[in-house]
Amino acid sequence: MIKLLPYLLLAIAPLCWASNAVLARGVVHIIPPVSLAFWRWTIAALLLWPFAHQHAKRDWPLFTRHWKTMGFLSLVGITGFNTLLYIAVHTTTAINAALIQTTMPAAIIVITWVGFKEKVTWLQSLGVGLCVLGGCLVILRGRFSTFFDLSFVEGDLLMLVAVLLYALYSVFLLESRR
Repeated sequence: MIKLLPYLLLAIAPLCWASNAVLARGVVHIIPPVSLAFWRWTIAALLLWPFAHQHAKRDWPLFTRHWKTMGFLSLVGITGFNTLLYIAVHTTTAINAALIQTTMPAAIIVITWVGFKEKVTWLQSLGVGLCVLGGCLVILRGRFSTFFDLSFVEGDLLMLVAVLLYALYSVFLLESRR
């Protein structure tokens, strides 16, 4: 069982991402998108405060020195991504939102490659290719002819922007630590 634990823990992140899209779609007519993003992270911050406040207090001088970077990361990361996701599910399905999110690793790799000349290994390229192929197979339901019947709604395009924002967040978070 101990050997399986890392694999089980790896499953938690995609399950959380997918459940975020499903929950957002489920409450789309009850809670406005910006309110949902605000209250979700306010409640999370309050729950985490007892565990994190000592670290935040210790790191406050570092935060104030790098407030512009922190502001940018906050805006394009969690704030931008979640708000756009919650707006997107007004016009797209939870499954579309979740499928579009699967492009995030590929977007991160492309941004690091183009923007920072990061070397991409053949194994990373293979992984991105397999992810894209898998996503395409799911979207096309295994039939290439479905490609010609595809249509996009505003929410699908907003999800693409959300993924790009989160990819930027991920890349700049990594680059800011170097």
